[in-house]
Amino acid sequence: MLRMTRFHFSLSVLLAAGVLAGCSTTQSGEGEIHQFSPVPAGQIGAQDLEPVLSRSASEYLDAANEAFRLANEAQEEGDHDEAYRQYTLMMELLLESDLDPTIFYNLRSEFGEILDTSTKIARTFERTQPSTWNQEVVELALRSELEFPNPLNDRVLAEIEAIRKVYPNGYQSGYSRSFKYLPHIREEFKKAGLPEDLVWLAMVESQFTPRINSHAGAGGMWQFMRSTGRRYGLRSDYYVDDRYDWKKSTQAAIQYLTELYEMFDGSWPLAVSAYNMGEAGLERAIASNGGDRDFWSLIETPPAANRIRRETKKFYPKLLASVIVANDPAKYGIKTKPQDEERTETVTVKGQYSIQVIEQEAGYAKDTLAKLNPQYIRGYTPPGRVAELSVPIGARAKIAALVEDMPELRPGTHTVMAGETLSGIAALHRVAPAALQTANNISSPRRLQIGQRLVIPGVVSRSGAVAANSEGQMVYTVTRGDSLSQIASRHRVSVNDLQAWNNLGRSTRIHVGDRIYVSAGQPKASTESFGEAIVYTVRAGDYPAKIAKSFNVRLNDFLAWNGLTTSSTIRVGQQLKVYNATTAKATYSESPRKAPAGVDGTHTVRGGDTASTIAQRYRVSTSDLLVWNDLSSRSVLQLGDVLYVRNPGEAGERELVAAAVPKAQPEKVMHTVRRGQNPTTIAERYDVALPDLFKWNGWTKAPVLQIGEEIVVMSASSTD
Repeated sequence: MLRMTRFHFSLSVLLAAGVLAGCSTTQSGEGEIHQFSPVPAGQIGAQDLEPVLSRSASEYLDAANEAFRLANEAQEEGDHDEAYRQYTLMMELLLESDLDPTIFYNLRSEFGEILDTSTKIARTFERTQPSTWNQEVVELALRSELEFPNPLNDRVLAEIEAIRKVYPNGYQSGYSRSFKYLPHIREEFKKAGLPEDLVWLAMVESQFTPRINSHAGAGGMWQFMRSTGRRYGLRSDYYVDDRYDWKKSTQAAIQYLTELYEMFDGSWPLAVSAYNMGEAGLERAIASNGGDRDFWSLIETPPAANRIRRETKKFYPKLLASVIVANDPAKYGIKTKPQDEERTETVTVKGQYSIQVIEQEAGYAKDTLAKLNPQYIRGYTPPGRVAELSVPIGARAKIAALVEDMPELRPGTHTVMAGETLSGIAALHRVAPAALQTANNISSPRRLQIGQRLVIPGVVSRSGAVAANSEGQMVYTVTRGDSLSQIASRHRVSVNDLQAWNNLGRSTRIHVGDRIYVSAGQPKASTESFGEAIVYTVRAGDYPAKIAKSFNVRLNDFLAWNGLTTSSTIRVGQQLKVYNATTAKATYSESPRKAPAGVDGTHTVRGGDTASTIAQRYRVSTSDLLVWNDLSSRSVLQLGDVLYVRNPGEAGERELVAAAVPKAQPEKVMHTVRRGQNPTTIAERYDVALPDLFKWNGWTKAPVLQIGEEIVVMSASSTD
């Protein structure tokens, strides 16, 4: 007893010091949840969690001290079984308290001596009466296909005590939550011919939490790694992670457990352990012990016992303990507070739709559909494929009709222009640079190419969010960052028109997902009632509203005649039909007007071009360029547009330039690149052509310039 007294003193010192590294609980928005080892504390969705009070460090040590006291008493009374059980509980509590490793290590030799001594005594103790647990075990064994040791061994008893004293609140939360999912899970396990009690494996893995991640990367109610999940049909990509779909992951768990059961010759202790540590690892452990396939022997006998992790040794006993407590919860202090069963039906959705917008349109409370569909990790159904959306019972027809009437969303796209960076593009579209890089498989953010087309993840394409209703009105779905003035400008209408068409007041605010009219309500135009068409050829600076206004026809009619929408892009040279033109008919039925006098060159707009850069290149004023091409300072140039320019290299103009400016000899300049500079800005600074800059430096494609790098620039005279 002297040794035990010394140990009691050691625990008291720890209690006074309160030296801890932390507790094994995970915090969420609604409370805490105890995760059973081997699932490390991870990210837990806020849904479905009840408030759980964590135990403080001192409470764990108090409980460990009490267990040690009871072990001493039992030892003195000769009850070696109870003494050993209390020693085991003490160790569990100390491990749960996460003691500072140094202090724990210093005490391990003493713990080990005590446990070793009590183990020898317990094993040599002659059992003269049946254990108080035996009848319960017999009853469970009669109705369950799982293997229960009789009498219950120390490992199972320790896990039962841990539920009662170490994490009763965590078990309580999982038990209450299990009622949401167990009716479906039990039915599926029954169909597959699996033991009914095996459903409590979801308690051991996640406490019946659909969306939870471990630090090791396992996810979902059944804690699948991505690679294992894919083997059983669980998709995991940028938009979807089926491990969080508890019904799909239940089917995957059934398949995996069935295979493991067959692989390990009908042994559920081995199959369940392989579910935790992997079938290959367990097979190697079995082989190391000469093929011994008795689970209880393997976890106690080296060398197999040394190959099996502590977490795996505890895994099957935890399952048995969870079954025992769930079979008679009141006996162990667990209350029956069932949550309502989650009963849903599915709606087939093809393409990308915002779950939040569907929710709002249906009039549901916030996150109603999000909680039922945690597998859609971006808040959208995936683009370009069919998906199943879980909805409350009785809502299938309503949701299907809403989705049918909504415009499909599409991922945004962005074409890289000269001087742009990944972070700048990400900021423009309000997404994280890392998400943009991942969505486009970009290994280095410095490797963007001019003209490269990027997918903007999670962003609704503005052009894709416009559709026509049955009355011919164009409908736009509001996205993040939109304002009435921006929408009006984009669709070339006035703010007053938007307010009138949508019954909006002067101070009315719009919200993401709102659907507003961006055109007046008119039936689609019939070409038969307008007689013969005029063919109009698009010129630089044209856009649909401008053409319609010039011919004094309605914009919606003009769009309908040509199969266009307000977001369509028209090109220079494109031929469009105009019916019932009442003004300017003679002018606009002709081919595009000739170039202004003295303007005898053309320029095709390329990526990065603006009116000012084009004017600089041809050494003319920006205002002249705009006048020659019937443009204004607000005109938007499109790739491929052909503009009239004056070419200073033509006969006559060259002599004027040469007479005005003495010709200088080409001069080589070494330019040192500074922050924010790119080939375009450097060419503009030295008033040289961008292709010449490429030629002088031997560039065949747009380079990524480094700060401090030196590049060759010739004087402007060298471009003649």
